[in-house]
Amino acid sequence: MKKEIRQILEEVGYLPSEKQLCQLQLFYQLLVQKNKVMNLTALDAPEDFLEKHLRDSLLLHRHFVFKENSKLIDVGTGAGFPGLPIAIMEPTLSVALLDSLSKRIIFLEEVIDALELGNAFAVNMRAEIAGQVPEFREHFDYCVSRAVSHLNKLTEYCLPLVKPGGWFIPYKAEKVLAEIPESQKVIALLGGEYTGMKEDQVLGAKRYFPMIVKKKGTPEGYPRSSEKIAKKAL
Repeated sequence: MKKEIRQILEEVGYLPSEKQLCQLQLFYQLLVQKNKVMNLTALDAPEDFLEKHLRDSLLLHRHFVFKENSKLIDVGTGAGFPGLPIAIMEPTLSVALLDSLSKRIIFLEEVIDALELGNAFAVNMRAEIAGQVPEFREHFDYCVSRAVSHLNKLTEYCLPLVKPGGWFIPYKAEKVLAEIPESQKVIALLGGEYTGMKEDQVLGAKRYFPMIVKKKGTPEGYPRSSEKIAKKAL
């Protein structure tokens, strides 16, 4: 599988080391093994990992460059996407993998240990709680997420975690084009500014990256509880 992994990495603009290839191959093996006893993610064939998860996680590299020695959080990381591939390919980046489900966090900690990935750590916490915790609130240079929530709700979960001058970049499908106008209010309210859209393609479908920069601090009181966010979006 190393050959296929290398091809994808080179196609998205990386020049992988042997260590990185081995780490990604081991990540796949651990994911397949765990998926037999716990439904982590759709993984019916190697192509699912290679295309749906690995390529998709790293497509952003073609459009955006992370600064060295900066901090990134992946909200709702699930089985570790996109955060773990990013951590492997961006070794100077400190990557927090945030998820509310403890069994996922246990798996991610096992992967981090097996890969000897010193720049990644898993956090078992809900996003709206993390956004109110001093050690995480406005702490990160970048926030990414492949969560399926509407952009206005996802923004409330994610933007409070980003420091002024940082970026919130969700991974979205085509429906985001309709979500952008509906989300401008909450983006501005929480201190952000939508600066444009990057587009790419995976498995014949378009992948969209709304680029949201944090211009100023998020007002106190946000994010609200998940019940309030679900009941009435901003």
